[in-house]
Formats: sequence, C-alpha cells, structure tokens
Amino acid sequence: MAVELSIINKTKYRFPSAPFKRALLIGQKFLKLAEGELSLAVISQVEIKRINQLYRGQAEPATVLSFDYGEIVLCPSYIKKKFGVSGPALRDKMVVLFIHGLVHLGGWDHQNDARAKAMSAMEEKILKSYYA
Repeated sequence: MAVELSIINKTKYRFPSAPFKRALLIGQKFLKLAEGELSLAVISQVEIKRINQLYRGQAEPATVLSFDYGEIVLCPSYIKKKFGVSGPALRDKMVVLFIHGLVHLGGWDHQNDARAKAMSAMEEKILKSYYA
C-alpha cells in the first residue's frame, strides 16, 4: 500500500521534504495506513492555536495535530519555542512530531497510561528504524 505525501508550508521555515517522506515510508511498515494521500500542513502559531481551540477546545498552540481524514499539522515556530531548537535540530524535532501524528493516524492514542506507553513504544520502533 502506498500513501502519497503532500506538504503545504504556510510559514517562512524552509526544510527538505525527504525526511518526512522517509518517516512516512518507515511508518507504513509498522502502521496499518489506508492507501491514499496524507497532507502535512506547516502553519503559524496563530493558525494552530485557532485550530486547536476549534477542534480540541484548547486555547493554546500545539506542536502537532493530526486529523483522521489524513492530515498532520505542525507549527515550527511553536516547536522552536517549546523545545528550544533551531536549524537541523528543529527539522529533526518536526520529524519526530510528524511520526507522533502518523502513529495517531494509525489508530494509537495516549488517553491513559497504558495506551500512552504502547503508543510511545510504537513511536520508538519507527524512530529506531528511521535512524538506523
């Protein structure tokens, strides 16, 4: 099964698409993702805060959001602020959070401690393969 990745970048941050495509290919080995298209939207803090409020009822920015219809949303400016990263480290953190969103799309969640532990283990499997 193939999942095609499209990236929509609405920010000033520039980054290569290859790491995200690689993460998706590896994620497909571990997750049961339906064939089709996955969108990665890269947006501002103002926009992600609005979306987080609208869909999750949380009046604050988020680093990553994922939606069942096949979209992952990242906010590099908030990721930079929250984790104190920039340059290649920012891109790497974006990939880690992209994988987190991908695992959510694979049906995993962190609604309780047991599920969070299982989700974290899945993320670690994907990351280990990604960095191998």
